[in-house]
Amino acid sequence: MQYGAFYYTILNLPPSHQSCFANVHLLALCNSLDLKVHGYKPILERFVAEINGLQTVGFSGNFPVIGSQQIYVGLAQVACDNLALNGLFGFIECFSADYFCSICLATQNDIQSQFRESDFCLRTHDSYEADVVQAQMLPPGGHSHGVKSPCCLNEIVGFRVIENYVLDPMHILLEGVVPLELGCVLFHLISVKHYLSLSDLNTRMHCFFEKNSVDESNRPPTLNPLQRSSGLSPSMKAIQMLALLKYLPLVIGINVDKEDPHWHFLLSLCELTDYLFAPKFTKGMIAFMRVLISEHLTDFRELYGSDSKLRPKHHLLLHLPTVILENGPLVTMSCLRYEMKNSFFKRSSAVVCNFVNICKSLAYRHQCNAFFLRMSKQYLRRCITVGTKGSECGPASNYRFCACMCESICIASMQNVCVATKISVSSVTYRKNYFFVVGVSDCGEPVFGEAEAFVSLPDCIEWHVVMHRVDTVAFRSHFHAYEVQRITPAEYICVPVSDLHDYHPLSPCPLHLGDGCRTFVRLPYHIF
Repeated sequence: MQYGAFYYTILNLPPSHQSCFANVHLLALCNSLDLKVHGYKPILERFVAEINGLQTVGFSGNFPVIGSQQIYVGLAQVACDNLALNGLFGFIECFSADYFCSICLATQNDIQSQFRESDFCLRTHDSYEADVVQAQMLPPGGHSHGVKSPCCLNEIVGFRVIENYVLDPMHILLEGVVPLELGCVLFHLISVKHYLSLSDLNTRMHCFFEKNSVDESNRPPTLNPLQRSSGLSPSMKAIQMLALLKYLPLVIGINVDKEDPHWHFLLSLCELTDYLFAPKFTKGMIAFMRVLISEHLTDFRELYGSDSKLRPKHHLLLHLPTVILENGPLVTMSCLRYEMKNSFFKRSSAVVCNFVNICKSLAYRHQCNAFFLRMSKQYLRRCITVGTKGSECGPASNYRFCACMCESICIASMQNVCVATKISVSSVTYRKNYFFVVGVSDCGEPVFGEAEAFVSLPDCIEWHVVMHRVDTVAFRSHFHAYEVQRITPAEYICVPVSDLHDYHPLSPCPLHLGDGCRTFVRLPYHIF
């Protein structure tokens, strides 16, 4: 039995808290067959009534830190995959038809030749209202410029579907643009240019992820034989597709000609993805992204236009810079957190065996789990778990990084400290020899450190990471990664885990080139 799930998050929380499983709350569950028969209106009408009450009347309470306050709640944005978003807002759900875009009036012919957002006529409040009136005069199934019916979310004070400006980067990029373009690139590199074979690629990917403990659980599956302009198979999870794209230049870059246009196109895709998933932006970055997206679509048309047309998700890329300007980084709109939340209901439905009212049982189980998460305070994302293997407690003088540690934590050399080689901060695991971004140099390059140990005072909840200083040699565009070099003799730095420039751990990637072995580090996204 299939079901539809509606979730909500609180945008006042930091992005790191919004992605926490405990901070994604259940709004409603319904049978998917009921959605097909009755549509979204029965669910949305009740939600609209409740949110309008919370927005005008609110609720009062005595809260930590802020004390006694009257709280008001409003709807800021709606995020879901492209098909569901169009259905929810009353737009057509066929993306092979004209006027499929909820932001502009794009047609299928237009998206094949126009690669700037300014080339399209954006929807306005007046044009949308006129299309709603026109659509209501048409027979069932008809639409006016893609608008089929009014959306009752417009009845919420201060919210208009035409001003939502939310697009999901996971479905657009990782489940749309990236699989198609990677399939095109790999087909030409393997089947046309013969830089390497498919079996070589699969073997190298397997060996690479065996040594990459950071993304080992996200390793992509063995690729099937490639077909011209048909994308990749088998299908992958979004996180697997991201891992494949992220490390592909390091895996096969040594075999590919630096001047190959298909390789340059792959590097352009990597750069574009890094920018789109960045947690922070400047106006200059957004202006650069507009140019980068336009050039990327032009290159796709020139390289693969004879075999493959641009897809609707390619067109949606044009609106992402505007979406960022209106509502902030795209990572806050990603449906990946909701997909992870879906896994709880999928596991529960497999064991409940309720054939009468499965939605009620799933909602009850979710409420029990939410109560447990609240009582255990997992929603705070401050829980640090220490690995038992390699953990010890002793005088600070026993360790070679004693001077650096004592200066940072302000302790004497004879004072006891707890030292570990592995800790878990919320859902992220940190280990010895992982790399971290600890800052940015004057020229804009990231500064890295290699973890030596994790230290804390006894009975203290704050942990520090002791790292070797690492020199950033240069950014190697051919591998789309930074070449780093360990400093000898070792120089140590000690940084609180909470003060890291970026919380993602990075795995060193050694490559055996002609002049010896070099170490590379691949960033998860653009960091400045």
